[in-house]
This record gives sequence, C-alpha cells and structure tokens, in this order.
Amino acid sequence: MALNSCSVSRCFAFAAVLCSVLRQSLSAYAIPRGLARRPVYNIAHMVNTIEQVDEAMRLGANAIEADVTFTANGTASWFYHGAPCDCFRWCDRHEEIPALLEYVRRTTSAAGGKYNEHLTLLFLDLKVTNVLPQYKYRAGVDIAGKLIRHLWSGVYTWNAMNVLLSIRSVRDGDVLRGALHTIYRIMPLMLYKTGVDVGNNDQPLDAIRDLYLKLDIRGHRWQGDGATNCVSYLRPPGRLYSIIRNRQSEAPHHYVEKVYQWTVDIPGQLRGSLRKGVDAIITNRPDRLAAILREDEFRDVVRPATVYDNPWTRFDDFVGMDSGMDS
Repeated sequence: MALNSCSVSRCFAFAAVLCSVLRQSLSAYAIPRGLARRPVYNIAHMVNTIEQVDEAMRLGANAIEADVTFTANGTASWFYHGAPCDCFRWCDRHEEIPALLEYVRRTTSAAGGKYNEHLTLLFLDLKVTNVLPQYKYRAGVDIAGKLIRHLWSGVYTWNAMNVLLSIRSVRDGDVLRGALHTIYRIMPLMLYKTGVDVGNNDQPLDAIRDLYLKLDIRGHRWQGDGATNCVSYLRPPGRLYSIIRNRQSEAPHHYVEKVYQWTVDIPGQLRGSLRKGVDAIITNRPDRLAAILREDEFRDVVRPATVYDNPWTRFDDFVGMDSGMDS
C-alpha cells in the first residue's frame, strides 16, 4: 500500500532534504570513536496522565513511555495500559490523547516550557492487537494525525518533540506505514523527529529486519528486549546481546540504531544493563537510574541524553563492560 506512490524510504529521504538547513541527516550514521560518552535515555514507564508526566520529570527521567489504545476500527482513543501491568503499579490511569499531547507540547516546545531542556523523547507503545487487519493502516493514519494536530502543530522543527512509534509485531507493519505516509503528506519535516520500533520479544530479529526491508525503512530504528519488572531479572540476556551486536555491525542489513531494555527497576539490574552497552532503559524508577548514571563506574562512559542529542544516531564507540558480549 502506498500513498501518492511514496515508499517509506522516499518519505524519509524527502524529509532529509528539507532538513538540510539544520545540517542534519535522517540517515543512520555512527559517531567516531572517542568523541563522546554514550547518551542514555532514562525512560519513565507507563506515563499515561499529565500528573505522571510531572512525576516522571521530578524523578529525573529524560524520556517517557506512554500506551496508546485503539478501537477495533483503528481510532486512537486513550493513553491507557490496563491490567495486567507491572508489579507495584496502578494499571488503570488514563488521559485523553489530545490533552496529554498538548501538555507535552506546552511544556517542551513552547518558549519557556518547563521541560524544554529536559524531556527528549516520547515513546509511544501502540497497542493495536485488537485492531482489525483491514484497519491497521488507518490506525497509523489516526495516531499520526493526532501527533500533527496536538503535539507538532505550530512548532518549529528543531523544537519539536521526538516520537518513537512502537508496534508489537511485524504483523502490525501497516500501522507504521500509515503513520509515516501521513506525516510525509501533511508535515514532512516531522519525519526527522520520528523513529520506529518493533517491541515484542516473540518477534525473531530476522523478521524485524525483513519488515524494515519491505517498508524500505533505513534509519531511525530502535530495538528492545525485556520483560515486565516482576520477572525481568530472570530473563536470559542472549537476545539483548544479539541486538547489541546488530547495532555494532557494519553489515549491509544491520537495522538497529538504538538498543533498549525493559522494564528494569532493581539497582543491580540497572547497572548490569548499562554495562552491556544499552542506549536506553525503560524503568518505573527513573530516580534510581538517574543516580546510577552519576556513579564513578559510569559517569566517564555514559551520560543522560539531552535535547541536543539525536535519538536516531548509532554510537559504535562503546561496546559494553560486560564480558558476556563475547559468549
């Protein structure tokens, strides 16, 4: 399915040309070794109300993850997770989509916004499992339209919030296609601010790579691994190591720019994740991760990401301190 004969890669390429005035490219590239510490995205988990945005920022997060629920016909209806959810969390908090997006816009993209130097990324978990297959493209169109109207409208490109669109399965690829085509058609510069992710652990990494090849998506790709905080400490690290190796690969079909782990709350596990070399951690305790990033072990090799970092840039200079990478 195409919109005005535009492949996803052509959409991204067009946005890259328009963004040349910003001296930045939409292509994935690697920062040369030794130039910087790895910027880490401290992503507060399940931030589905305005009050929770403020709480996450007080606790030291520099990014937030929110859950978008849809009706069966592809209408994005609420920020809401629902039960079951993580241990020690209230699952039913919710907010209307326009209200939360407009709050993020006011506090990050407007002049003098209280979070405009602190909130770097909005990670949207697009919960489209109940959307009928024939409406998945429409679901992408709908959430993109809401982002354009309520988050990006009237905002200069360089002040606009970065958004990561995360689908559960490769079977949801039409959601990404619908969203990217809509952004290209209405507000193409915002493709520079948009990334993609396939988040569920049961998806083989080769299948995710093949989806991106099919959609001709060649950059702005995150990939994560993990489990609910109730059991994440029990999850074997093999898949996460495979993702990190993909990020470091120079092979033509590498597809990972950023690696994240979810949902990690235990201090020892947070440290272990940083040692492996991840770029981001989704956590219910951003205060703990913020403190750990300041510890002697980490402060010379990683740092909190800032609004001046590009969340779509691949860092190759830091493999990780965990020798498990070699096993």
